[in-house]
Amino acid sequence: RINGIMKVFTGLDAINYDYAKIESLVKTIVDSIIKRNPDKGGCNLYDYVYVLSKAISINYRVKESKEKLIKIYNKTLTYQQKDGGFSYSPNHSRTEMYGKKIPNGKGIGDVHGTTLHCMSLWIIDNACNLNLKLNTVES
Repeated sequence: RINGIMKVFTGLDAINYDYAKIESLVKTIVDSIIKRNPDKGGCNLYDYVYVLSKAISINYRVKESKEKLIKIYNKTLTYQQKDGGFSYSPNHSRTEMYGKKIPNGKGIGDVHGTTLHCMSLWIIDNACNLNLKLNTVES
């Protein structure tokens, strides 16, 4: 569900949609997800961050949303590997993608994980005003 909402919000962001027009819908979505914790994995964390950040953009449940995003920020850092990249899963890089085996699965960053986690960190940085001076990530 959160993945689908993220995709809709991504489309709306692409056309610079004014979320004030659907404020009550965004509030309903935020109310339904804020008590939940995102599942493991790069996509689930990213989708949750993307959707939750919309609460802050409409000035709704800001304190709770920022607290949740800071927790996710700290969780995201646990996915960072010794090589500086991020893995899709906490303890290993992807071993399979679209049914194909990917070597080697050891504790190294992978492209998919690094992209998703960097985008999440950028969103959190901006939504929570952390002033980390991260560059915009585009995927």
